[in-house]
Amino acid sequence: MILSRSISNKHIMNQLYPIRTRKFLSFLLVLGLFFSFLYATFPVHTQGLTVYSVSLRSKQDNGASANIGFIILNGTFYALATVQNLNKGRYEAKYVPPDPNYAFVRWMTSGSVSVSDPNAQTTTPIVDGKGELCAVYSFQPRIYTLTVCLKDGENNPTQNVSVKIDDNPFITDSQGKVSMKVVLGCHVVDVQRERYFYPSNDTRDLFERWTFGSTSGLDNPRTIYVNTSSSYTAYYVRQYRWRLTTSGLPDNTHYKLTFQGTAYGFISPTTRDEWVNRNGRYTFRASLAVTPFTGLAWSNTTYVFSHWENETGHTISSSYETSQTVFKPETFIAGYDSTQMHTRNLAVHVQSIASVPIESANVKVYYYGTQVASGLTDASGNVVFRLPPNPEYKITAKKGWRSGSKTIELYVDSTLTITIWVGG
Repeated sequence: MILSRSISNKHIMNQLYPIRTRKFLSFLLVLGLFFSFLYATFPVHTQGLTVYSVSLRSKQDNGASANIGFIILNGTFYALATVQNLNKGRYEAKYVPPDPNYAFVRWMTSGSVSVSDPNAQTTTPIVDGKGELCAVYSFQPRIYTLTVCLKDGENNPTQNVSVKIDDNPFITDSQGKVSMKVVLGCHVVDVQRERYFYPSNDTRDLFERWTFGSTSGLDNPRTIYVNTSSSYTAYYVRQYRWRLTTSGLPDNTHYKLTFQGTAYGFISPTTRDEWVNRNGRYTFRASLAVTPFTGLAWSNTTYVFSHWENETGHTISSSYETSQTVFKPETFIAGYDSTQMHTRNLAVHVQSIASVPIESANVKVYYYGTQVASGLTDASGNVVFRLPPNPEYKITAKKGWRSGSKTIELYVDSTLTITIWVGG
């Protein structure tokens, strides 16, 4: 009876599931058993899909400060404080102090957040729910001595000069030094830019440069990174005041003084002051000739350069351009002699940028903003003016929409031809 029922069931199975279907079902059964064996032998840990709010922050062990430095979580830097949504699971965390004056102390956690080692700067936080991860740090300053030395251009100490280190004021001692204890890091040093020697005010020390070991710098104030006891030197240059002026010119007369290649316009009796470095050598020059323009006409007198002399009346040069070495404060006076006014030729040639002469160009001559002459160019592009010698004339030329200009000097020993390139 039992055999009969078994045969009957087998027959039913053969009827319900053809042989190919039964083989496929057997394959699925074996495959399921295989993966079950793998899972049991080699467990796969996957982070949960549930997200929790986790606060990341830091604080000093004595409560003096908070939320400085960074927390690195699974390779990502987080500025503090911050709240992050994290999946349930395990992470790698490290606290990075803001600078070497701070040190990690321990981790503190709350809620459903814990760490594998609360005393290790790099640890494993475990997130099982909402909570907080807090790094506790301490301030352990590294103290160094910062010394600032001030010296003049001859390497002598410069004393009684103001120095600020991080806005703390000091005065240099007889060795030209000040010192301050500072923590590791950046500090701002500001030295007095200039120091005058009263009562004359004609001598000063002027900040020139820094030296930092083998390197140098020009900034003042200067930011210095201190990571060891260090000494930095600020060098000053001794300077004297030179005064350049004229004698023999009537008041309100235009003239020029050129110092180290730069020309300056003045109206007598103006004085030009220049600060010059001790032992340096400087070149200056005066206008070779000046003819005042009074009202709407020229003066009847031309003033011709005679010589340079110092404040004691000693002649130092008969040339309108001279060079002198600096030893002390001095005044140099350009002397002028008067003579009857005379004129010289000023020939102006006007041409295009293609070097083609321009006929009937309107040429005007200005003396310090006042028009003193005008004329039209001939077929060769030329026009000639008869003008007294002076330190400056501005020449303009215009033809239609095309124009050009040039500023020149006309001296008593010159007959000048200038070319103005008119565009087009």
